[in-house]
Amino acid sequence: MGLKANVCFLKNFEDAKDEELLINLDLKYEVKRKSSLEKQIYTQKNLSIGKYNGIKIICHSYYPIMGFESMEISEFEERMIYIYKPESILCIGLQSSMNVYGYSLIQRGVKLRVNSGSFQGKLFEGGEITSEEKGIYSNYVFHQDKNLYFSKDGNRFGGMDMFGEELAMSLSKRFFEKPIDQFDLSKIVMSPYLIFE
Repeated sequence: MGLKANVCFLKNFEDAKDEELLINLDLKYEVKRKSSLEKQIYTQKNLSIGKYNGIKIICHSYYPIMGFESMEISEFEERMIYIYKPESILCIGLQSSMNVYGYSLIQRGVKLRVNSGSFQGKLFEGGEITSEEKGIYSNYVFHQDKNLYFSKDGNRFGGMDMFGEELAMSLSKRFFEKPIDQFDLSKIVMSPYLIFE
């Protein structure tokens, strides 16, 4: 598992001032100078908002991962829907140091899919498997006794966390022309807001 990320992507959203999201979350904040998605995708103190190729990008240390434990819409997901009214939302959480992953997919205000886990196995899974996930699953065989996935060609293997990262990246292609980890994230401009607890 290589990428660290706590991020949400919003597609076909309505224009709104980004500060409205922070106000709606009742956050005290300070506007910081522009940064990059590379620096903000796994931010610790900021809530960062940007846009790339018509996709709204929101990063925070905790908010994006709030919805990975059930099929209920989380408070943060609800606020994003209220402010931006997007057609679809994908939230991804990847933490390589803890070997955990998670993602949720929302379409027109309905949560369609949640999948989260760690190197030890699944934490929560709900909704129907997407076509993107099916494509990844078709290339691997799961060995339950070893808790590892092996590629059918025998060239690759990894734990549930590495496999989860690949599943999450496959879903990011719904929002971009390729998985988000294949972009130069240093070129994507973000507006960070320093959050005061």
